[in-house]
Amino acid sequence: MLVTLGALSIVFALIQDRLVGKRFVKGLWFGIAFTGLWVLGFTEVSALSDTTLLTEVINGLPDSLTILLMSLLLGFFIARDTHVTDKKKPGNQLGGAAVVAAAFFMGRYLSYWVFKTNSIFHPEPNAVFIWTLAMAAWIGLVYGILGNASLGHSPMKRGLFFIGVVFGIDWLLFNLFLPIFLDIPIWNMVLRALLDLAFIGLGVFVNVRIFGFIDRQASA
Repeated sequence: MLVTLGALSIVFALIQDRLVGKRFVKGLWFGIAFTGLWVLGFTEVSALSDTTLLTEVINGLPDSLTILLMSLLLGFFIARDTHVTDKKKPGNQLGGAAVVAAAFFMGRYLSYWVFKTNSIFHPEPNAVFIWTLAMAAWIGLVYGILGNASLGHSPMKRGLFFIGVVFGIDWLLFNLFLPIFLDIPIWNMVLRALLDLAFIGLGVFVNVRIFGFIDRQASA
């Protein structure tokens, strides 16, 4: 968990200047994005095993709330207040989030059916569907909040930065952390994570081609 907190701290320091708003609000939104990701991530265990949804929410809360607290502190001590000074390309933020969410959802089901990433379990189909849909929606939200803050001089470079750094590092670390609570080989979790990132990357590419990023300049 310390590795994850350190990685997220570095990510926040890299992108906070491109986030718009008061410094405390920056930390809050950053924390909400990753806190929700971890809470929802833990609940997948209940869809794949005999544990209850409440049990997995409780299991995920300590680590998730730690991320939220750290993010609030980062916002207060590291971030600077910024505001929008220019809008050159008013892209469709909601549309972009929906595209990325759909790409994750379709990619996950492809990994279930083609790569058999759930074959070692006896998952409950309805629970898996609800979890996958909820996680897809949340990943779309994370992209909507943080995608435009990614570094890069072009929309495509910012998209790659989001996949590889802003979202990708945390997603890989989370999937390596999950086997503590779930009897699953590490290679399976790494395969899942890499496939997820590949399909999210496809969604980002489609979004850049159709909607583009909201090209906003933040200044102190």
